[in-house]
Amino acid sequence: MAAKSNNNKIFTKQTDVLFPFQFVFIGYLMIPFGFYLLYGFNYWGILSIVIGIFISFSKTGVQVDFTKNIFREYLSVFNLRYGKWIKLPGVKYVTVFVDRSIQEMHMKSISSVQQNADLKINLIFSKTSKLGMGTFKNKDEALEVGKLLASSLQTRLLDYTSGKANWVDQSSEE
Repeated sequence: MAAKSNNNKIFTKQTDVLFPFQFVFIGYLMIPFGFYLLYGFNYWGILSIVIGIFISFSKTGVQVDFTKNIFREYLSVFNLRYGKWIKLPGVKYVTVFVDRSIQEMHMKSISSVQQNADLKINLIFSKTSKLGMGTFKNKDEALEVGKLLASSLQTRLLDYTSGKANWVDQSSEE
C-alpha cells in the first residue's frame, strides 16, 4: 500500500496487519460462522462476528502531521484510526535502508530457506531514538517517500539502499 500525503500535510502509511496470516484467516471464518449461529437464534454469533471483523480488518500504521509537528502510531479497523498524537522531537535526518531477513523451515526430510529484502524508512532523532515510517518492496517508491518526508520535515535524506551511505541532494530536484 502506498503512502499518502494529503493537502492538510498529514502523512499516512499503513505499516502492517495487526495479526499474523493464520489468525486473519480464522477471523474470516468466524464471520460467516457468526451469521450461521445468528440464523439459529444463538446470540453468541454476534460475538463471533465482532471478533472476526476485528481480527480480519485490524491494521497498524503511522501518521505525521507536518503543520502541527506531531505524529502517532495507530491501530486501524475499517479505516477508523485510534492512537495518541505525540509531539515530534527534532528529526536529525530521514534514512532509507534495506532490511534483510531469513526464515528457515524444517520438516523431517524437507528444509527450505526464504530470504526477504524489504526497504524501510526511519526518522532518526538521535543515536538511540528512531521512528519507523513503513516498509516498501519498491526502491523508487521508498526513495520518493523518503524525499517527501525529508523535504516536509526540512532535513536531509540518507540513502543506504546500495550498501553504503549516500546523502541525497534534494536541492537540484526542486
